[in-house]
Amino acid sequence: MSLGGMLDATVTFSPPASVSAAGDPTFGAQTTARARVEYGTKFIYGRDNTELQCEAVIASDVEIPMGSRIWLPGTNPSDNNAAKRPLTVKRASSPGGTLTVYETYL
Repeated sequence: MSLGGMLDATVTFSPPASVSAAGDPTFGAQTTARARVEYGTKFIYGRDNTELQCEAVIASDVEIPMGSRIWLPGTNPSDNNAAKRPLTVKRASSPGGTLTVYETYL
């Protein structure tokens, strides 16, 4: 089984790399990933069990790390103000472990 047919969009992300001397995060090189993006407001629970409101969910076959900058389809990856940040990332695998999907909530 493959996710290939469902991943009909491309997102760009830049993972966190380190922290500057001023305490600001720095980011690694931009990477693209095939994904499915679903827009719409929904409520989820974050890693600390607080209720969060998200505006989009990205399903992909690669993990987008927490703290990353994410540019959704149609946004300019050179514009850092257009980037979103993940609220939480969830992982699910098929029973045999042959298929893994990551859900990134923005």
